[in-house]
Amino acid sequence: MGKVWFVAGGLGAAVSSLAVAQWTVTNLHPAGSSYSRAHGVSGNQQVGVARIGTDRASMWSGTPESWTNLHPAGAYQSAAWDIDHGRAVGSISISPSPLGLRAAMWNGSAASYVGLHPVNARYSVAYGVEGNTQVGGAAMGGGNLHAAMWTGTAASFTDNQPVQNPLDPTRIVQSEFYGIRDGVLVGYWFRNPTPPIVMLGTQFSNSSFDDLTPRSSPFPESPVNCNIDMTSRGQHVGFVDFSENERHAVLWSDGQVIDLSPAGSSSSWAQGIWRGQQVGYATFDVQRAVLWNGSAASWVDLHAFVPATFTSSSARAIWSDRFATSVVGWGRNGATNRTEALLWTRQSCWEDLTRNEMVDDEDFSLFASAYDAMVCPALLCPADLDDNGLVDDADFVIFLAAYETLLCP
Repeated sequence: MGKVWFVAGGLGAAVSSLAVAQWTVTNLHPAGSSYSRAHGVSGNQQVGVARIGTDRASMWSGTPESWTNLHPAGAYQSAAWDIDHGRAVGSISISPSPLGLRAAMWNGSAASYVGLHPVNARYSVAYGVEGNTQVGGAAMGGGNLHAAMWTGTAASFTDNQPVQNPLDPTRIVQSEFYGIRDGVLVGYWFRNPTPPIVMLGTQFSNSSFDDLTPRSSPFPESPVNCNIDMTSRGQHVGFVDFSENERHAVLWSDGQVIDLSPAGSSSSWAQGIWRGQQVGYATFDVQRAVLWNGSAASWVDLHAFVPATFTSSSARAIWSDRFATSVVGWGRNGATNRTEALLWTRQSCWEDLTRNEMVDDEDFSLFASAYDAMVCPALLCPADLDDNGLVDDADFVIFLAAYETLLCP
């Protein structure tokens, strides 16, 4: 089909009320567990940890009954932190000691366990995965943690901490990767001496580290800590500590650093991001799982959708396609006196480019502009509704159907 030109028809005036995003919450807590948390999500799979005797790396496919025990035979305890297309990463422990930690990978079952622990490392952990790349940290020799990368085996380990002059007083002495998407790795590093900044938020690409720690208004010139937890489509999320007791959720986007901390909150932290949406928590009267759409004012209270028995909650990861959006995390259930893994789901509405729960004339204007250009100018390209890197006729067909309906599902 050739490029079709169309004119906004003023449909927005036909609707007088705004549709409210409705989320369904599923308690993933498996039977027999005294504690559980969900850390990562990809498609209809979730990973995390459930405590049955000891902590066990866990996988779900949307229900508590689907719980799969990833804990390998002989391990003391284990946990899964991220998943991508069925491949999960995390760690096992071979003893109660913190030095017993070993980076791990699974492909859907305990029997699929692959040890990633490097030779000569004291301990290690894998926090992120994309395709055949796993990232995390490894404490090498008698030293500190070094940012680590693997490609499916322990022997593939690469030490990504920059080699520096040991006499340099400002050298990097510790680093870890926490997330990977689109080939970009994010995490933190320590410099020596550490004060006044302990952790520096970093991005690693093209074989080099970039310090992205903000140091100008509205952020303090000397923040206490900064960390980048996850990345997606060229955007990053994490936190900046303004003081020892004041943590702010942060979004890095298009060269800007955006404070996501909602008005009235005492602390916040953004830990997950996917296609322009961010998740984490904000503390008001209690800690509440939240979702953002790129600004502090856009925050959505996900805690409002959990059962009333939950006294607090936190969201850690988000994933979506054109049909469904999933958020995972956990909450404290006052009725059971347990921390329990939670899954929030709703129908996606990618055509709602302005994130106002309607597909109206404002969305039309944004889509028409992108459709005219056809080629996505950046990784984050909301008008690319079929996710093929172009804004073309296929996207037009998808958008038009939603525009005629007007309301998001």
